Amino acid sequence: MLIIRRLPLPIQILTMSLSVDMPWRPVCIATGLFYSLGVLGIMDPLRATHLFGDTRATEKEATFYPVVASRNLTLAATILSFVYTGQQRALGTMMMCCSIMGVADIAFLLSRPGYSGLHMAVHLVKGVLFPTLGAKLLGWF
Repeated sequence: MLIIRRLPLPIQILTMSLSVDMPWRPVCIATGLFYSLGVLGIMDPLRATHLFGDTRATEKEATFYPVVASRNLTLAATILSFVYTGQQRALGTMMMCCSIMGVADIAFLLSRPGYSGLHMAVHLVKGVLFPTLGAKLLGWF
């Protein structure tokens, strides 16, 4: 009798839908895992607000950040779910739609005095990575 052992979840995520040919799979998985760091924003909103780039935020101002963290956790779950199920076009469409997030995050930081240029770079990468990856997954190039 053959016993099939189920792989641990992290291994399952890293080997997601290997039978489906999805371009840029490692980048998609890394992006999903990166956004799962949103859990930090729920546990420590002030620290996460500073990591977001709003370095002068106060404890009171950081009360909004769990909403941003929840957005990021939802994004992580969506990306990893689409990769896992091999839904390349759905992932590409979602990436294109979420490109707006990068622009909105940058606009927010620019409206705040004392934003961190280093942390702004993360949002700029998001503003470039999402539409590029989305277009690639949709087969536009």
